Amino acid sequence: MNVESARRRQAIRLSGIEERIPAGVEDALVSPLRMNFVNQAVNLYSGEFSLEDDQDMFHLNGQVTLKWYPEMKIEWVGTLTDLGISAEKAGNLLVESIFRTYRIQTPNGFHGEAFINRFNTERAELAGTVKESFSQPFRPADRVHFSVVNFYGTAGEPIRYLNSIYRGRLRARYGAYRITFDQVHNYDETYRSLDELGGYGVTHAGLIERTDRQPADPKTVNELIDALNWVLSFNAGRRVGICSIHGSYANGGVIKQYRLPAVDSWKNEANWCPGVENDPGDKLSRLVESVIEKFTIPHWQQTLPRLLQWYLSAKSEGFVENRIVSVHAALVKLAWKVLVEEEKILSAQEFERFPVDMQIRRLLQFCTIPTAIPRHTIRVGGYADGPQLIAAYYKETIHANRRNLQTLNDWDKEAILQLGIQYLELVLLHLMGYTGQYMNLLVGGERTGRPETVPWMKRTENSAVKPS
Repeated sequence: MNVESARRRQAIRLSGIEERIPAGVEDALVSPLRMNFVNQAVNLYSGEFSLEDDQDMFHLNGQVTLKWYPEMKIEWVGTLTDLGISAEKAGNLLVESIFRTYRIQTPNGFHGEAFINRFNTERAELAGTVKESFSQPFRPADRVHFSVVNFYGTAGEPIRYLNSIYRGRLRARYGAYRITFDQVHNYDETYRSLDELGGYGVTHAGLIERTDRQPADPKTVNELIDALNWVLSFNAGRRVGICSIHGSYANGGVIKQYRLPAVDSWKNEANWCPGVENDPGDKLSRLVESVIEKFTIPHWQQTLPRLLQWYLSAKSEGFVENRIVSVHAALVKLAWKVLVEEEKILSAQEFERFPVDMQIRRLLQFCTIPTAIPRHTIRVGGYADGPQLIAAYYKETIHANRRNLQTLNDWDKEAILQLGIQYLELVLLHLMGYTGQYMNLLVGGERTGRPETVPWMKRTENSAVKPS
């Protein structure tokens, strides 16, 4: 059974019989981004719109669509409705327009930056793409709904859709803000299709609201969305995206934003996250809250996205040598941030005097993460511990001088990389104050791993055991 299938088994349908539905079970959230099947293009807008820059303006009638293949993009196509110049002049103008950036605007307030990719003067038709987002101006909203693409199966609290009930709700808090996160009701079909076809699908719907019934501030909402994008991607071991954000108001009005975050095509990815069945204390929800808290600190708000990029690069399918460079960069960056800037254990001068392996070793020791090389997994001798091995592999990769590691086969290289990735995952979890379980992928060489308590909590558990 693959990793995602195992996680999905945690989401258990309880009953389809009304009489057996427990009291107090709330309705499941509905995604504002509607997809009837995976990889389905979604129409975002139909009607009149304009393209304008400092020189020209085009009036068109057409559609704006979110498409997934061959690449994720927001595409527009329209027929010119009011050109006012000859076809020949229009052709010359359109040729020049290919190299310009336009403001796309609609009568109901959608806007964004657009490019013209192609045109047909005979049909007076233009087409192109929108850069990054296609959005209406966001203002404080009573409730903010959002859609999540390509997150793995979750369990959590029971929720109800029509006459069926299933486990699928997680909750988190940040100050006066409450975040509700639901697995979509048709998750069985969605995940089966993603397993079979790959690509993209809406897997979860979310809600942000204030507990004091005050409107949600747009700046705070954007910070929460950025933090959620980070923690969902870190949990999944691949890029997960929030593509649709809808603010709703008591008078029935709705403001819509459609975004183009980096989202990886669906794949089964083994990583640290043990799944909700191994999370009896709701530790994953607390992790979400910790990440959100970190995103309110300016220097972490700048650093965390870079660390995630390095982590996901290490989890990618590229060359092992390139991936170990990403792991090395992330660990050294974290060592500086934690030991020098955050905890002030070392001065900048002391840190710089240390060799790289000592910098990483001190970081792991601070986080109570074992540094010993797991000999049943990594069969490379001559190194004192994992930090020394990773630093040596990095150095010889960069300088293309493999005197000591030239005999490594692909399995050994991958094992060293996985050790570095586990160090990185555990340091990030320690940074966020996580106290739950993680999936140890190095145990016995099993790539699917087994759930274990994080190392810094094992010491607490052991000290709590009284001798008989």
